[in-house]
Amino acid sequence: MPNGLRSVLAVVAGVIVGSVVNLILISVGSAIFPHPEGVNPDSLESIRENIHRFPVALLLSTFAAHAIGTLVGGAVAARLSPSRGLVQAMIVGAWFLAAGIGMIILIPDTPRWFAALEIVAGYLPMAWIGWRLGTRPTG
Repeated sequence: MPNGLRSVLAVVAGVIVGSVVNLILISVGSAIFPHPEGVNPDSLESIRENIHRFPVALLLSTFAAHAIGTLVGGAVAARLSPSRGLVQAMIVGAWFLAAGIGMIILIPDTPRWFAALEIVAGYLPMAWIGWRLGTRPTG
């Protein structure tokens, strides 16, 4: 398989695996730290109207899900890459960063500390750590 195609597939696999990990951890976090009474977590409008009521623990579990999903996605992309995979891992991180910024825009009342934590620590640094973990020799 040509290296260019393998690189693209590594990124796609990283995004898919990272997204699955993110969704699983969001579900676990929501089960441990429930949404406030009356909030429908499947409705962007409900979240938008009630984000100010979200407990800090729920926000932190959401951050953890985003960060760990990005880390795992970066590691997968790096591991599957035909080269050392830093570019592929960082593309995965940039993908999730763009999605995170999009959600912050869609939910304008997101607490500023949470938005800053997500943008600064949740995506590109986690993709870099994933790259480091994904390129370590196994065995």
